[in-house]
Amino acid sequence: MELGGVASGHLVNAAGNLGTPAITASANTFCPGDVVTFTATPQTGPGFATPTGYSWQLPSGNGWSSQSSSGNTIVVTIGSVAGTVQAAATNFCGSSSFASFAVNIPSVPIQPSAILGPLQACIGSDATFSTPQVSGVTYAWSITPWGGPGGPSASIQTTIGATNATITVTPYNSCGVAGPPRMETIIVTAPPSAGEDGTLAICSNGPATSLFPQLQGTPGAGGVWRHNGVVVSGIYNPATNVPGVYTYTVSGSGPCPDASANVLVTEPQMPNAGFDEALTLCTNAAAVLMTNQLGGAPQNGGS
Repeated sequence: MELGGVASGHLVNAAGNLGTPAITASANTFCPGDVVTFTATPQTGPGFATPTGYSWQLPSGNGWSSQSSSGNTIVVTIGSVAGTVQAAATNFCGSSSFASFAVNIPSVPIQPSAILGPLQACIGSDATFSTPQVSGVTYAWSITPWGGPGGPSASIQTTIGATNATITVTPYNSCGVAGPPRMETIIVTAPPSAGEDGTLAICSNGPATSLFPQLQGTPGAGGVWRHNGVVVSGIYNPATNVPGVYTYTVSGSGPCPDASANVLVTEPQMPNAGFDEALTLCTNAAAVLMTNQLGGAPQNGGS
């Protein structure tokens, strides 16, 4: 408008549509209490008007809040529930339609469905416990009283302790919020002991001898002796038995396997000095080799 040939001081916005802006965020994931900056970017190009400001709409309640803003950015404190951040471009001619940005909050993890692993286990054995993996969830493990903490994977490796224990797995979402834990009892069984390997050296004319005392360590009673796979009495008699490896096996109970230890029997032959003989010599007789005068078949090397 002109008055007396002089333009007035009023501003007139250029004609065109205020296109729907695009909203972006300074974070890719969102947790309650996070402070995030949202930015609105206008549509540009032929036919689109230039915004002079923005109108923002945010979820209310549940911890949601923001700094007041009519510009293209707004600083928002994320609430405890999911919501939608909206923005419309404005100028003196009006406003655009609202653009929306969905803010998703990770849900509280559900209780793990199961703990997989040897819930009946043998003391001292190695074991792996696991739970089915859920996307976006990490896990904290504990085994009370003998297992240390573990995580964040869906499995844990441990050595079975000497007492019954409680194993617990707790799920956490990406915001560190815990879900209900899953607990199971581990029942432990003591492994059998067959002692440690030993040896027995017995003369071929020696007495019958028990193999059990030849084992080292602390073998348990009630085991079975075998030689070449055949059950034997556990008493070695040089007159009726042959040397070799004799195996003592104690049966395990529950999840514990059998335990075995060996006794290696060697049987040196009794030395042979022959038989007594009487020798009568004349005082002027030639020298005589005494060994040749013995009866039987004496071994060489004697004195």
